[in-house]
Amino acid sequence: MEEALRKGEEARLRDPRQASFGFLARGEFVQEGTEVFMWFESLNELVAHLQDVEPVLLTSLVVDFDTEAYRDRIRIPLDQALRQGLDEGSRLAFNEAADGLMIIDWWGTFADLQSGGSRTSRELLSWFRAPGAPTQDTVAPLSREELEEFVGFVRSW
Repeated sequence: MEEALRKGEEARLRDPRQASFGFLARGEFVQEGTEVFMWFESLNELVAHLQDVEPVLLTSLVVDFDTEAYRDRIRIPLDQALRQGLDEGSRLAFNEAADGLMIIDWWGTFADLQSGGSRTSRELLSWFRAPGAPTQDTVAPLSREELEEFVGFVRSW
């Protein structure tokens, strides 16, 4: 359990410019109402974390949690993500398989997050630039001048 907590904290604290594969998640593994970004150096590392580390954390938080049954349920969408990439279909399939214990609101690369191309990216960039303002339908991608501050914003989310 301590090893899983350490790995989760390391993933949360990584710089997304170097470990550019990530996800934004909420659920039983964090406090209610809390979302966390986690960052990995590769897609394989991200998938291994979801398959191997997060179920260990859930074991201590969910009564009568069946770790192996959970791993079996999420294996198919994670295999799909390895084959097709971190697309919307595999994200939704993962969320369905995880059955509310862990909900991934976004996954992709840090470059994707900076682009403003997804709903989550637009929300984050809008909030970053004007906290409390409504999300814009279109937003400009992150500029080079905004990068350092945006990294801090994401890491403290």
